[in-house]
Amino acid sequence: FGFEGLTDTFSAQYKLGSDTITAFLSRRSGPQDAQTVAESYYNFLIDNGGTAKQPANKILRGKIVDFYDTTEIVFAIGSFVGGVHEAENQQAAEKLAEILINKLNEVAN
Repeated sequence: FGFEGLTDTFSAQYKLGSDTITAFLSRRSGPQDAQTVAESYYNFLIDNGGTAKQPANKILRGKIVDFYDTTEIVFAIGSFVGGVHEAENQQAAEKLAEILINKLNEVAN
């Protein structure tokens, strides 16, 4: 990912229709650490040429970045930082991010 603050990160590719999307998760020491890392990664993307994008789903507001014509999504749920990396299709990226957020909310509660 090129960001030193995002360590011990698990990534996997998922197939949504004809799109292959890479999702990532990183368990942090606690919710505050997760939030700090997610915000730092978002700012890193913006500082390195990314631009904020508007989501179709309001739960992803402030979490989507256009990064050199790919979609990056980053969020924090409980002790986890998660997101989508270098997706070519924003709609598919948002769908996968919503699935991850819902599953992480189940685990966190």
